[in-house]
Amino acid sequence: MNYDSKIDTVDGDGDSGTFDPLDRNDEVERRSDRRMWIVGGVAIIVLVGLWFLNHMNSDEKMAPSRDSQAPVVSVISPGSGAIAGLINATGTLAARRELPVGVVGDGGAVERVLVEPGQWVKAGQVLAVIDRSVQSQQQASLAAQVQVASADARLAQANLDRALQLVDRGFISKADVD
Repeated sequence: MNYDSKIDTVDGDGDSGTFDPLDRNDEVERRSDRRMWIVGGVAIIVLVGLWFLNHMNSDEKMAPSRDSQAPVVSVISPGSGAIAGLINATGTLAARRELPVGVVGDGGAVERVLVEPGQWVKAGQVLAVIDRSVQSQQQASLAAQVQVASADARLAQANLDRALQLVDRGFISKADVD
C-alpha cells in the first residue's frame, strides 16, 4: 500500500502549501526537551531531599539516650494455682535423663527405669522393666518348630519301619532302604 506522508494545506493568505507531519521543528522540540530535563532533575532533587529528611528524623527518634531508659524487671512469686487461659510457647523438649533403651526386637525395649542415677541398690533389686513381648513370641515360634521337627522324626521312623517290613517280604531292595 502506498501513501503520501505530506498533507496539502491552505494558508490564511490563500497560498497552498504542504505540511509534513514527519518534519521536525527542532527549535520547539529542543525547548520541550530542555523543560522535561529540568522538571525531571528538580523532581529527583526534591525526592532525594525528602528521603534524607525522613531518615535523619527517624534515626534520632529511634535512639533514645541511656539516661532516659530504665531497665525493665519482672517479678513474680512462685506458687501453684489454676491457669485461667491457654498458654502457647515455643521451645524444645528433651528427656529428663537420656538412656540407651534399645529396640523391641533386640533384647527388649526398656519400659520403666526403677532407680535414679547415683542411687544405692541392693543385690537382686529390679533396676528396670524390659518389654519381652517379642522374646515371648520368638520362644513360642521356636517351640512350634521343635514340635514340627519331632513330628517329622516320628513320620520318618514310621516310614523306615514300614520299608524294613517290605524288605523282609521282598517288595523293595535293601539298597532302597539304605
